[in-house]
Amino acid sequence: MRNEWTEVAQVADVPCVDGLGFRLLITTGSDRYRRYKANVDRRSYLNSNCLEESLANAESYRRLRELRYAQRVAKPIRQGLRHFLRASIPAQPPGYAGDGLLC
Repeated sequence: MRNEWTEVAQVADVPCVDGLGFRLLITTGSDRYRRYKANVDRRSYLNSNCLEESLANAESYRRLRELRYAQRVAKPIRQGLRHFLRASIPAQPPGYAGDGLLC
């Protein structure tokens, strides 16, 4: 889900960026992501202040219930993936674990 943009960026020979960075590059024609990454993202990387990654994990978990995934991915696979994410996300490093975001 979140990696959809990363895969597109790799195919387009763009440095690996998240969805927001890639969309900014496409819509504005300038690379604003690297400045953001250096001045904002790196300050909170791998600590509990990094809400961006926690929210991305929680969004991935919650989006598995959306109709577009229900129509394309078998229910046992979606349930297994949600179970895996529910168990693995809290074990991730600070900033990714998202305390309480998977309620």
